[in-house]
Amino acid sequence: MHIVIVGSEKDKALASSIMVNTKNKIHDLTGKITLNQFAALAEQSSLYLGIDTAGFHIAWTLGIPTIGIFGGGHFGRFTPSLPHVRIIHHKMDCYNCYWHCIYDGTKCITSITPENVITAIDQLLRKNNKIVRG
Repeated sequence: MHIVIVGSEKDKALASSIMVNTKNKIHDLTGKITLNQFAALAEQSSLYLGIDTAGFHIAWTLGIPTIGIFGGGHFGRFTPSLPHVRIIHHKMDCYNCYWHCIYDGTKCITSITPENVITAIDQLLRKNNKIVRG
């Protein structure tokens, strides 16, 4: 599997930290492609994993198996309920805070574990065998 990281130029440091902490070969395209080029890349992808950004919405509308990591700022407002989409979140009493976090930062996002993400990937890829993309 080819793994590609995309984002804006400001995401380069985060992309570098991800690349340093993995054994997999990763292609870093942060700051190097346009949104149209991203859409073309996403269309060829087997899986999209990301946060609630344009990339997430482009991927699921293209029918790509898509996993979104969501916080509680405005949870449920832009979350599609589709068979090829999984939303990973850590439900808290303070959901729908509109990002006025009562904790130190965004606890609802930082409470999501790598195991949560791996489980969602496994489940979605297994189910993907049944998804017919048109």
